[in-house]
Amino acid sequence: MLNTYASLDKRVPRLGLYLKHWAKQNRLNSSPHGSFSSYSLIVMLIHYLQRGCQPPVLPFLQEVATELTKLLE
Repeated sequence: MLNTYASLDKRVPRLGLYLKHWAKQNRLNSSPHGSFSSYSLIVMLIHYLQRGCQPPVLPFLQEVATELTKLLE
């Protein structure tokens, strides 16, 4: 799933790396110590890029799959 989202917009992987670097610098990415895992940070980034931006940067894959299924029927 993450690979698919990364392939939809070339800015997403770079933004994810910046976010992970920022979190590491601010000691926010150590799940064993009670903070966020890298995976959870990336999932939150994807959600932000779907819902927090106008216009959205990323689509919802579930909606895209539903639309494709309807077209193929």
